[in-house]
Amino acid sequence: MFHGGLGSWALTNMVLAHLMEEARVDAAHGGAPAGGGGGGGGGGGGARSRHAGLALLSFLERFGSRGFDYPNQAVSVRLGGVVAREALPGGRGFAKHNTFLVLEDPLTGGSLGY
Repeated sequence: MFHGGLGSWALTNMVLAHLMEEARVDAAHGGAPAGGGGGGGGGGGGARSRHAGLALLSFLERFGSRGFDYPNQAVSVRLGGVVAREALPGGRGFAKHNTFLVLEDPLTGGSLGY
């Protein structure tokens, strides 16, 4: 009997997509720490990617309280992180009112709903 929850495969893809998004934000800010402030020399990567606690907090903020539009976005490691649902093969098959997490299996290219 299914009781819900996410498996390790889904969580791994979510973490990878989140790290890709953080790297994109860091690159857009010229390697400056995401969210500003904080010291940090060069060498790329913002403060969130250098500190595990901040990385975890930003992951929870993205998928828990803000930053992820469940009816319109999906997770795709193959396509670079967080993408529009329509970008996935079969992504239009998930109704807009459906607030499930949709992610792409990077091995098969199929869309999965959680």
